[in-house]
Amino acid sequence: MTTTLIKSFWEWFANNAYRLNLESASDAFLAELDEQVVNLGDFAWEIGPGFHKENQFVLSPHGDKEILKQTRDVIEKAPVMDKWEFYPARQPLQGDLVFILHTDHGEINFDATNWQYILYQFHDGTFDIILKASNIAALSPADQSLAARLAIDGAIGEEKRIGLFVDIEVVEAFEDGERTLAPTLPLLMDHLKQLFKNKLTR
Repeated sequence: MTTTLIKSFWEWFANNAYRLNLESASDAFLAELDEQVVNLGDFAWEIGPGFHKENQFVLSPHGDKEILKQTRDVIEKAPVMDKWEFYPARQPLQGDLVFILHTDHGEINFDATNWQYILYQFHDGTFDIILKASNIAALSPADQSLAARLAIDGAIGEEKRIGLFVDIEVVEAFEDGERTLAPTLPLLMDHLKQLFKNKLTR
């Protein structure tokens, strides 16, 4: 990925952003945007309402720490635009943890708002997490893993998930001896802030 490619992408984006109406963007135009992203590299992308401006554009590294360096490089070169804010990874959701999962068998809706979790912290400040997610028990292990990553990204953001979590395990029920009054996933950000003495930001 060269500086020329990045510059070309942002020139295209700035010239075409007016077509990115979140309510009515055509499939053809979204395919065109996807082609522009593919030309940059192996990234995913999302558009949606912004936190501080009308819209946001996210360039996701698919949860890969090395690719995150590349998405950060692209976003650092983004133009300043009145109606758009830009991020190098998926951001926390501003509401319930409700998702659409794209699988080989079609789209699956799932709600992670009531999922419970248990954290195991290592000396280096990273974690393993066990998610009690009975409503996705019928999914394949690969789709369960993807759903879990999306849910944690929705709770704390993709960058923090990449940096903090080593292993993510999905279970239908906690084993005997594990806590039954475990917190729910929307509380994960506040929990981490407490563990890091409020040094984490959104």
